[in-house]
Amino acid sequence: MIFLFLDMRGQLDFSAPERQMPFVVAKALTLTAKDAQEAVRQHIRDTFVIRKKSGGFESSIAVRSATKTNLVSEVYTMAAFAALQQTGGIRKPLRGRLAIPDYSDIRQVSRHKPRMMGGLFEMRTKSGKEFLAERRGKDFKILYHLNKTAQVDKKLNMLETVIKTVGSNFAFRFNRAVKEL
Repeated sequence: MIFLFLDMRGQLDFSAPERQMPFVVAKALTLTAKDAQEAVRQHIRDTFVIRKKSGGFESSIAVRSATKTNLVSEVYTMAAFAALQQTGGIRKPLRGRLAIPDYSDIRQVSRHKPRMMGGLFEMRTKSGKEFLAERRGKDFKILYHLNKTAQVDKKLNMLETVIKTVGSNFAFRFNRAVKEL
């Protein structure tokens, strides 16, 4: 789970119409968080191959709005795998092995999951590497490498995207909210 907070408590001077300023700040924080949410979603569309057209990872990027009493807005995701995509690192299976697709481009990976039927079988090379393969007539094709761990590269950049969006949009959103008073 990843949470990013846009927190303005103690950083603003509420002078002019004091009673309206908390509303203005809350509105600016929430709108900035929504801008950041859209920027993260765009980054996901540009970086990842998304097979599920509705729902899924892109729609898991959510915003918790700021209020007049809680001047904190959050951009977050509950997607369990997102933390490893944000930081990079080693992925380990809960039990058994990871089935890593054999491909040179992610777009070559089919949606089917490995099943031990229909000509699929496990094989081991002399060096000890394990594979899941499929029979195709007299030949076979390696579909998955079976590994105990896998290196996950840092791809998500959610933190960086939100920080950049906040830096470029908050002042604009704040000034616009003040003018709408």
